[in-house]
Amino acid sequence: MYNSTELRKIQEKKLEILIDIVKFCNENKIKYWLDSGTLLGAVRHGGFIPWDDDIDIALVRQEYDKLYKAIEKDNNKIYKVVSYKNNSNYPYPFYRVYDSRTVYENGYINSDIELGICVDVFPFDTYKDVSNEMRRLDTFRQLSVYTFYGIRDKNSMLSNVLRYLLVLIFRCTRVKSWNKKMNELSKKESKYEYIDYLMEKKNGVTKIDANSLDNVIDTSFEGRQYKIPEKYDYILSTIYGNDYMEIPPLEKRVQHDDFIAYIKRKDRL
Repeated sequence: MYNSTELRKIQEKKLEILIDIVKFCNENKIKYWLDSGTLLGAVRHGGFIPWDDDIDIALVRQEYDKLYKAIEKDNNKIYKVVSYKNNSNYPYPFYRVYDSRTVYENGYINSDIELGICVDVFPFDTYKDVSNEMRRLDTFRQLSVYTFYGIRDKNSMLSNVLRYLLVLIFRCTRVKSWNKKMNELSKKESKYEYIDYLMEKKNGVTKIDANSLDNVIDTSFEGRQYKIPEKYDYILSTIYGNDYMEIPPLEKRVQHDDFIAYIKRKDRL
């Protein structure tokens, strides 16, 4: 069994998944790139951000759909893809490639399914402006899968009651319906000047030029070569600021929520 204090073991397991995905992308001529904190880790650290276990990759929508269909068709015995399309209880609008020999639990999302140690795969769509409708749909999506854990307001009992009532109401609606609507809304925008992962509530608008992801180059991540955007400096500066290469102070080195991950008993033999 692993927990959030055994970070390197989780990182190594996720690397195994990434290696398999990239091998599959290369064989099927699918263009991907390392995204978000994984991109930052590759450029700043040559691998994982030392206090982080996440691996995120991204693809433009057409390539994203192509990879999903190819992995499903391949039907690998170990590495599987999960999305709202093949599991109606899956809580997220993007898909994950996970190691089916593992289980990953964070106690926060009540999804009624086993989510193994995984790599997150995000679609990028072009857009003109961030949609208020997407913010609304994402709120409904979250309410439909949240447990009571983690949504308490310490300063207001009334607020807690309202939150609990909303969760109960939205738990009556399948999360699949919100995920489907979010994907459909995201794909409505086409050939606009900006590009991003759109299916989430955004605190601020990050304007990334659509053509900045046209070309990718190789870079080292944990001793292997992976694709990153050729204009990585522009992208990282846009997302994290011009000082993205500076190591943050200890108090800002935030790991994800506590979790428990383990290999299924039958696969230990």
